[in-house]
Amino acid sequence: MDFSRLAAKAKQFAQRNPDKVGKIIDQAGNLVDKRTGRKYERHVDTVQQRARDYLGGGRAPGPQPDERPTGGTGRNPVDQPPTDRPGGDVPGRDPLR
Repeated sequence: MDFSRLAAKAKQFAQRNPDKVGKIIDQAGNLVDKRTGRKYERHVDTVQQRARDYLGGGRAPGPQPDERPTGGTGRNPVDQPPTDRPGGDVPGRDPLR
């Protein structure tokens, strides 16, 4: 079996159908999480992201493993407008960016 040809076809399909590939990657990860009782959730998340990166399957809708909910606003603190604080610092924003 020619795996390089198979991989090329998979990449080609993923580039043409990123929404479908992202959904399949999520479903596969959810199945593994369910069967293992979420014991290996961090590893599964890593594999899912690497599969998306390799295949070009894009990101799935909703929060990603590296994103955390932010107190009810549904937005990342970095995306929130600056507050009036002495010194001009903004909470949650990296000053070196």
